[in-house]
Amino acid sequence: VITCPVDFNIGTNTACTYVGAIGTATATDNCDTSVTITNNAPAAFPIGETIVTWTATDDAGKIATCTQKVTINDDDAPVITTAGTNSTINCPENPVFTAPTAIDTCGQITVNVVSDITTPGSCVNIYSRTITWDATDTSGNHSTTVSQTITVQDKTAPVIAALPSVTTISCPAIPVFAIATATDNCSSAVTLSFADVTTNGGCAGSYSISRTWTATDACGNSSTASQTINLTDTTTPTFTPPANITLNSGENCIANTNPTITGNVTNINDTCDSNPKATYIDTECFGITENNGSINAGNGNYFPFTVSGFDDLSASNIQKIALSFETNQGKGRAEFTLVSPSGQGVILIGPYCSGGNCDDANSNTKELYLPTFYPNSSGYTQWNNANFIQDGINQNMIPNGGTTSPNTITGLTSYVSNFENLTGPMNGTWFIYSRKQASVNGSINFNSVCLTPASSCTSNKVITRTWTVTDACGNFSKATQTIKIQDRTAPVLSEAPANVTAECSAVPAAATLTATDNCDATPVVTFNEVKTNGNCASNYTLTRTWTATDVCGNTASKSQVITVQDKTAPVLSEAPANVTAECSAVPAAAALTATDNCDATPVVTFNEVKTNGNCASNYTLTRTWTATDVCGNTASKSQVITVQDKTAPVLSEAPANVTAECSAVPAAATLTATDNCDATPVVTFNEVKTNGNCASNYTLTRTWTATDV
Repeated sequence: VITCPVDFNIGTNTACTYVGAIGTATATDNCDTSVTITNNAPAAFPIGETIVTWTATDDAGKIATCTQKVTINDDDAPVITTAGTNSTINCPENPVFTAPTAIDTCGQITVNVVSDITTPGSCVNIYSRTITWDATDTSGNHSTTVSQTITVQDKTAPVIAALPSVTTISCPAIPVFAIATATDNCSSAVTLSFADVTTNGGCAGSYSISRTWTATDACGNSSTASQTINLTDTTTPTFTPPANITLNSGENCIANTNPTITGNVTNINDTCDSNPKATYIDTECFGITENNGSINAGNGNYFPFTVSGFDDLSASNIQKIALSFETNQGKGRAEFTLVSPSGQGVILIGPYCSGGNCDDANSNTKELYLPTFYPNSSGYTQWNNANFIQDGINQNMIPNGGTTSPNTITGLTSYVSNFENLTGPMNGTWFIYSRKQASVNGSINFNSVCLTPASSCTSNKVITRTWTVTDACGNFSKATQTIKIQDRTAPVLSEAPANVTAECSAVPAAATLTATDNCDATPVVTFNEVKTNGNCASNYTLTRTWTATDVCGNTASKSQVITVQDKTAPVLSEAPANVTAECSAVPAAAALTATDNCDATPVVTFNEVKTNGNCASNYTLTRTWTATDVCGNTASKSQVITVQDKTAPVLSEAPANVTAECSAVPAAATLTATDNCDATPVVTFNEVKTNGNCASNYTLTRTWTATDV
């Protein structure tokens, strides 16, 4: 009977094997006390399980066996090499680890990742990663561990995409900045912020804004990029000028032209300046007052200007024209012509010439000429380019007055030699024409021209008020206002006599009135008398009007009405006294005469009224003489003649008394009669028979009676 050693478990000790005792089997035998025990154990046990068979053999050759399990463990840990060195890398680079290697004497080795630990840093993109390895052999022996740590850091700033380059815009445009974008090599979450820095320029509307963008990633890395926009104010202000106005020159011939009276600019608007400034300049002439640049030698240059407010003046009424121009090689290269609204031109500067006083050899010397041209009647010196004329000072001249020129001027119809010969209106568009002489060196610059009209009424003025509104950056706009100052105040006349009624023989003499005026020291007083005939030559109305007229044509009038009446009757000479007369002795009518205070030849009329009496020859004659003047005033005188017929008619002789036989009674005679008053007195016959003592004896009494009327 054999008893094996207990199973044996031990690690290797020699070259991945175990060499050594594994225990001893025991055996008993009922017959043999010295049983031979053997085993099949190798000299060196390999790793793993080895079944060792123990055999007990007695002397009889009988055997008994048992097995022992010998387990050899690989207890030699692998030897692991060093892993990659610790390092620091930048995001977005991915960590690349260098794994260790290992060696083991007993078989295959596996290098194992024991741990892979990522430790976050202070931001999302910062971390450290540590990988720990060991090596295991096929027996599961683990080597020591080795680690490699790679720290990932984010030190790269985000990249801001390119921003626009510096730009310049004009106020009131609002700066529009680009929206920056940025990328980051580690993070998509980039924070963009910006800050603006404004750098003031020389004025409120001129400045620059620099917008600096800052891109910051999650780890605080940042980068900046800027965009600059320059703002310039090149926009002129706008405004509404005050309306044209006409003022009356008041006391002392002064008109208040303060804008509080004449009006101020309104609706001032400037997109860049909240408070642009308004100023004005007054001139009493018309033209161009700002530099207008160089004169060319081709078609020449035209400089128009407008004259207004002088409806009563013709173009010839020029007081003066001030001109300013500049040359650098002599005035002989210049010609300036003034052209009126009617197309007539007066050459002011000319003629073209060369040499002598015409030239200036030094082109670096500029000559500024400042002539003021007056009418030829002024007696000033005539301008001639060939003469010496001092530059740099104001000089009074008369125009050159040439009537020919090599220039072709659009709008010119003819030349006149002086201002006095201009025709047409003063109001309208004038212009200055100038051309530099061709093919010569040097330059001509036109500066300004200003025409002052001449008016007999010096109190009347036309002021051109040029308003300028300027913003803080010097941009400006201009507009003009015309202020007419007119003397509309009439002179003041002394009192006229009161209206009166007068006899034609007592008409008062005309009074002499005087006048004063606010602008004219010697207003003219004229007198006019208008006779309005009445109903007769001596009845009329005299309207006496005194009119004071100042130099500007303002008038004041006062009148006196004299009502002339002829109410005085003529004066008749004496009429004859009243008489009584026989009808045959009526006196002839007298011829009366008359005089009158107004009528040199009053008319005397005669009227005789017969008033019959009791008979035709008894009557009354009322003789009336009436003197009548032209106005019907009358004076009368009368004579009454009482005519009486007291004389009987005269009968022709009656026949003598007779005695006659009754048979021879004579026929009655026919008597006639005459009368001093009655041409046909009536003769009546009456016969009265007086009977006698018988029928044939009787007496006939024949009576003839002459009766006048």
